[in-house]
Amino acid sequence: MSRRYVIELSDQQAVVIQNALNLYFRIMMGQWGELGMMARFDMFAREDGTKFPASMYEPFDKLLEAVVAVAFGFRPGQSWGISCPEIPDVARVACDIHDVIRHQRWVDEGGDEHGYSVASWEPRRLSEHEELPIIRRIEE
Repeated sequence: MSRRYVIELSDQQAVVIQNALNLYFRIMMGQWGELGMMARFDMFAREDGTKFPASMYEPFDKLLEAVVAVAFGFRPGQSWGISCPEIPDVARVACDIHDVIRHQRWVDEGGDEHGYSVASWEPRRLSEHEELPIIRRIEE
């Protein structure tokens, strides 16, 4: 029998986990450009308190492309999709957890009447070995 866990999170904590999982599975797919986006949105903590310099966006993107080319053999803009067999299942597990959190937060925020948001889609299991996690909002 496998172990099971329950964790109680605030909305902010759920957002942090959702974002961390998103970054994790994208890195596993070779989508390192996400790090470039983080730089553009001042998401890096710099030791001296300054922001990531805009003059470094392009060189940073080139560096990331070079790392992805060496690590994955990809050309710029190329990556695997989450369902590709080359992707370790742990990336799909991360994507499943991310999608379940994203969908529940979308429901809790009232959704949208047309359901055009990706978050509106019922999460579907991507992992070959793990079931979708269960999430429930705690009523206070």
